[in-house]
Amino acid sequence: MKIVHVAGPIIIEKKKILLVLDDENEYKTPEGKLEVGETLREAARRESKEEICSDVELYDLIKTYSKTVENKTYKIFNFKAKLLGKPKSGNEVKYIGWYSYLECKKMLLSLNSKNVVEFLHRRGVF
Repeated sequence: MKIVHVAGPIIIEKKKILLVLDDENEYKTPEGKLEVGETLREAARRESKEEICSDVELYDLIKTYSKTVENKTYKIFNFKAKLLGKPKSGNEVKYIGWYSYLECKKMLLSLNSKNVVEFLHRRGVF
């Protein structure tokens, strides 16, 4: 079975999480697969630039998540992050926005994002 590593930032401001709408019409945190020779942190920073057109400052790894789809296991690494610029939609996403926990509960979230939202809510983050 092939293992695919994915990394991305978790950005929360004013009790709202930043999510992007992808081509599959799911809301998710910015994230993407590691490229050859790239570290998890480098991938998270690159995905921020590609998806939300902003640099981020990364802090601790706050959550990992694994899922298996069609003989591939995706290991997703989520880093707490702070925006260093004003976000806007990049080429890979349809829309970005800020959402409260209650708004997230009504949205079609990716499995990882659903997991992250519940984890952070239980921790009192938002």
